[in-house]
Amino acid sequence: MKNMNLLFAALLLFAFTSCKDNVEYEDKEVTELTHGVVTEVEEFETDIFKITDETEVPKVEDSRIIAKYMNGTIDTFTLEEAKLVAANSPKGSAISNVLMGGAMGFLMGRALSSGINRSAYASDAAFNKAQATSNNLNSTAIRKTVRTPKAGKSGFGSRKSTRSYGG
Repeated sequence: MKNMNLLFAALLLFAFTSCKDNVEYEDKEVTELTHGVVTEVEEFETDIFKITDETEVPKVEDSRIIAKYMNGTIDTFTLEEAKLVAANSPKGSAISNVLMGGAMGFLMGRALSSGINRSAYASDAAFNKAQATSNNLNSTAIRKTVRTPKAGKSGFGSRKSTRSYGG
């Protein structure tokens, strides 16, 4: 009985070790923004917004969106509120869609390498200022390399089986 337990333990150890050896990893560069943005948007037509100004702020958590509507009302949103609106709206809100084209889009999850979209801005002056803001966000960002298991390529049962059982 003692030999059976020893044999079972050896088989179990082999199974766990062989599963561990099948793990494939990949290195990914992760960019963490250290500065934030205050973005002002204005409604020019019903549900048509353009960015009128973007100003860099020292902390990401100080990021805000100031929305000016045609009827004269003004709303202020935090970055977290803007992310919630974008995530819970079927096509995103009209404001969220324009924000994704600007520097605020980087804080909402768009890749820094994608740049900013001229059509999101109300004027050339606003666009040019935002380009400088975007460049500074990029230059002050912290870049890290993280190693993660490749999706669908690791662990027990990751290899395709050619055996078939059953009736």
